[in-house]
Amino acid sequence: KDILGYVGVEVIEADPRDVNVYTLYDRESVASGDTLFLYFIVAHLKASNSSSDRAKRAQASQNIIDWMDENGRGKHVILLGDFNFSAATEDGFQNLVKQTAPEIDFFDPVGRENNWNGPLHTMIHTQSPRTVSNDCGVTGGLDDRFDIILLSDAIKNEDRGVFYKTDTYEVFGNGGDSYDRELRCRADGPVSLTVCAALKQFSDHLPVSIELGLPTLSTSIEPTAKARIYVQNPVKDILTVRWENSQVVKEIKVINSIGQVMGQKSVSPGQA
Repeated sequence: KDILGYVGVEVIEADPRDVNVYTLYDRESVASGDTLFLYFIVAHLKASNSSSDRAKRAQASQNIIDWMDENGRGKHVILLGDFNFSAATEDGFQNLVKQTAPEIDFFDPVGRENNWNGPLHTMIHTQSPRTVSNDCGVTGGLDDRFDIILLSDAIKNEDRGVFYKTDTYEVFGNGGDSYDRELRCRADGPVSLTVCAALKQFSDHLPVSIELGLPTLSTSIEPTAKARIYVQNPVKDILTVRWENSQVVKEIKVINSIGQVMGQKSVSPGQA
């Protein structure tokens, strides 16, 4: 909450569950007069694999692309959720990543636009971490990639300094050695034995995460001064600002995310 603010939510209609679009903003960008918005599209598409189920997933994904066409062009959009796609070749997934119109289509950070099935792709499988039922969810071992994060073209192209940090896409707890079996817990695994055991109990899915980079804290100075101003980012409680004492700095202002001046200081000659 120190980094992002909340704007609101809208709905993309789908069957059997609607898709939500949550709009957030980068607090730091507000003072510049050009607020940076991030759009998180959260979906839980139809489960199972009949022709009717696949058709409902395909329609829902097309509805998402239609929203992108109307509202998301050139925007920083993160699409994520439980999609229940049986394979990368399924129409629903291809609707999202076909790249016939990159400005509205999505890209897969791990580059599995054409295939993710089989033991070579174990690291990104999310269901199921169990082979024995605990009365919650399905069993069957890790061999499906139902839970996915996709990113818009603006993030792929690092527009306005928003970017995907390479190799940070992670299926939490999946060490890549559990294909078609329960999640393997080992002392040298990606998570502790206790956490691994909990992952097998709390759900029939594993969490997925990525890291995104945002623009760093900016400074505004007199153009003729060519000053170098140093600040730490992120900031908590205390903001330290320093510059070389030979540089011309007349005044420092600290402005919060809604444009209020929180602090202001005149600078004496030679002060650093």
